[in-house]
Parts: sequence; C-alpha cells; structure tokens
Amino acid sequence: MIAVLDAPSNLGLRPPREGHEPGVRRLARALRGHDIVARLKAEDAGRVDPPPYVFGPDHETGYLNGPGIADYTERLAACVGEILDRGDFPVVLGGDCGILLGPMLALRRRGAYGLAHLDGHDDYSPRRDPSTVAGRLTAGGAALGLVTGRGPAALTGIEGLAPYVREEDVAHIGVQREPEDFELFDLDAFEASHVRRFPIEYIREHGADSAAEGARAHLEAAPIEGSGSTSTSTSWTRA
Repeated sequence: MIAVLDAPSNLGLRPPREGHEPGVRRLARALRGHDIVARLKAEDAGRVDPPPYVFGPDHETGYLNGPGIADYTERLAACVGEILDRGDFPVVLGGDCGILLGPMLALRRRGAYGLAHLDGHDDYSPRRDPSTVAGRLTAGGAALGLVTGRGPAALTGIEGLAPYVREEDVAHIGVQREPEDFELFDLDAFEASHVRRFPIEYIREHGADSAAEGARAHLEAAPIEGSGSTSTSTSWTRA
C-alpha cells in the first residue's frame, strides 16, 4: 500500500530575502489540499516536522542549517523505515531536495539501493569558490552529491554508512545547464562521475520514455536490491 508522509523541510535552501524562510515548507500542505492522499488511495503516514530554520551560517558543516539537516535526516529516515518495515511504499512530500538524505539513509540501513534522480540541475557539482558562501552551502542544491558521499561526514556519513548510494547506482534525468552554472560550479566533476546521465538534450532528441527506460535498465543491471527512491524538483536552487 502507498503511504504518504509529509517532510515539509526548507532547511536546504537560502532565504529568498533577508529574514524570510523559503516557502517550500508549505508544499506538502498544498498537495494535500488537492486530495493527493485520497487520489492515490493511500494511507496517511503523518508528517515529520523539521527543526527551526536558522538564518546564520554553520561553519562546522559548511552548510546552512547543517546540524538541523543532520537531525532531520535521522528522524525522517526512521519514519520512512517504519513504512518500509510494514511492507508499504512511501511517498514523501517535501520540502526542498535536501529531504532526499532521509529516505536514502533509510534504504542504506537495509542494504544497497539505486536512485533515479529527476532534476533540472545536477545537484552534484561543487562550487568553484566555496569561500564565497562559507557556511552557507545549501543541501537542496547539493542533494545528489551528499547522498553519494561528497560533503561533510555529519551529513554524508550518519552511522558510518557513507555513501547512502553509490554513484554507479544512480541515474540522473533532466539536467539543463544555465549560463551561470559554468561560472559558479565545477561541472566537470559531474561529467567525470559514475552517475548515468540523461540530460535534457537526450530527452529532446529521444523522448522522455527513452530516458525513463534507459534509467530503469541501468538500475536493473546494477548489483542492488532496488531503485528505492526518486527525487524530483521543480525549484531552481543551487548550492
């Protein structure tokens, strides 16, 4: 049975303006307002509330809200784990892309799983000059990098389980480069990774069905127990 779990975290994004929290914390509530639980014929699995949003930098992890994200990842993983333990299929409503860490930690606790990551950004490439955002990197713009072990151990190695998913066991669908990406990010790192990539150019030439089938084939061929999570994002946010 499908179980819908709310994860209304905005900890992985910067404030849109001074003193204002990112509005994605309202997304799960908005989806429920459109009867998503009933329309999926799903069970209501409740919600996992994030800790308070902190506006200042965190220099220990390097990430905005780093300690809060670490705490939230463990609590979200525990709730996803309970859903898996009873044999249900979790659908987690965010929230920013940083919530990916929780489900992937839950799966990593159970073995080796794959990831189909659907996003307009790669969420992997590091900053060319991280000093410009010291203590204010964003998990929402680096979620794929974090779950594949690129980042501080407080986020990437909870319980010593880094990486939560191997690069070889990831298929990324939909990356589209913007002009500022080439200036701000080391895009070569993503291109040199072991992530299987289906960029927007591939989708335009071959179609979305082909990309989806290619991603599925890649994951089914991997030595894993399943493709356990799909991250989707419509927000254009960067680390």
